[in-house]
Amino acid sequence: MSAEMTGLESRNPLESVLAALPNAESKLARPVYHVHSPANWMNDPNGPVYYKGWYHIFYQFNPFGDVWGNMHWGHARSRDLVSWEHLPIALGPDENYSEEGVWSGSIVFDPDGRPMLFYTSIKNDRTPREYAEQMVAVPLDDDLIRWKRHSANPIMTPEIHNGLQVYEWRDPAFFSVAGRQFCVLAGNIQKPDGKHRGVVTLYEATTPDLLNWKYCGILFEHPDPNVHNIEVPCFFQVGGKFILTITPPAVNEYYVGDFNLESLTFKVETSSALDVSRNFFAPNVFLDSQGRRIMWAWVRGFDEGEGWNGVLALPRELRLCADGKLSMAPVAELSALRRNSRSFGRMVVDGAETFRGIASANQELLLEYDAPDDARIELATRDLSIVVDHPRKELLVGGTIYKFGAEERSSAMRLHVFVDRSVVEVYLNYRTIATRIINPVSPGGMIDLRISSPYGPIALDRLDVWELDAIFHGDVRQQLMPKE
Repeated sequence: MSAEMTGLESRNPLESVLAALPNAESKLARPVYHVHSPANWMNDPNGPVYYKGWYHIFYQFNPFGDVWGNMHWGHARSRDLVSWEHLPIALGPDENYSEEGVWSGSIVFDPDGRPMLFYTSIKNDRTPREYAEQMVAVPLDDDLIRWKRHSANPIMTPEIHNGLQVYEWRDPAFFSVAGRQFCVLAGNIQKPDGKHRGVVTLYEATTPDLLNWKYCGILFEHPDPNVHNIEVPCFFQVGGKFILTITPPAVNEYYVGDFNLESLTFKVETSSALDVSRNFFAPNVFLDSQGRRIMWAWVRGFDEGEGWNGVLALPRELRLCADGKLSMAPVAELSALRRNSRSFGRMVVDGAETFRGIASANQELLLEYDAPDDARIELATRDLSIVVDHPRKELLVGGTIYKFGAEERSSAMRLHVFVDRSVVEVYLNYRTIATRIINPVSPGGMIDLRISSPYGPIALDRLDVWELDAIFHGDVRQQLMPKE
């Protein structure tokens, strides 16, 4: 493996990021109200946590370019999920462990309430290639800026499985029940027919300090034999049910059911997609001080060579619906970003209606309507088209078709849209959600919004449009400097 990909080259990560800032900041396609790295590549959100008055988000970060590789943990924080600041790189590969990279993981609290950062480590020589270890780091300050590896590392090695080979074993995440602390990891196992099947494995802490663990078995095996691997699982409770979120090769999924504390098994009752787009990837969930389950995820699929690559989807609050499935809505705090509000009263659209100069490159749009079963409604600007086709149960975003279920039909439909230059998030009744990368919406000046209903009249109960402010503030260069 070349030095380019090991993350152990002599180049300085901070110097590389600082050198890339002007190029990244000059790009008009770069979103302004989605969390992103200062420059270069980012992917999976890691270790989201609320601690001592701050929301922290870490993420997979390549400080040396806008392509995948050289994995570090980037870091940002916010008081309110609205105004953000970049922080110094939290972790990089450690030569003492011959690490290739610092891969995805989570944060869990020790018995004293202090965060512990768990991540997957793979050595440079990758011999054997399937060998991975689970490592832990602890903070040196209450701002969670400086971290050190624990002397007990590695905390888990493949030998914990007592002979079972778990391939691509990675991405620790944690949950607790009745005072017992558990961990899930993802990967795959080889079946008797020689094929590999994606699994989520389960572990329990055997000491209060969370430095010793035992293997408890396979919590979940993907029901589709064509899913050969699983990544970044999360297992948590919402509304009295257990939720498992996973990232297979296609769209991200969630499974709802019950966890049996005696048998340590998960009985699935229902499942669905977290987001119908393949641009939405690697979700990570945490519990905040208000008791909300909030989800972060990576938006992937941007072009290389732009000096930046990747953002995080808007933070979503998860709730359990009466039918046993999840609803997911952007956190309420985001309303603080709104400005230049445009609101329109009740009206009937029969054919088409054009609203002059109300759309922009970074906006939020909320539409509530009542439509017959055969209705088709389209929102269009010169840059983007969003269609809800009720007869076909199709949501079209930028020409890509996504199916939605019967639960999306109600007397009051809500279509909530966020456009951030090259990213659009579309929420249909907060049940069917599509996060897409689009051709950048033209910045500078307002543009027209056209609403059409070719199959008959549609009663609009509400149409609100806002421009949204940028979320990162302060001197980025100063924020990235190491803290003593």
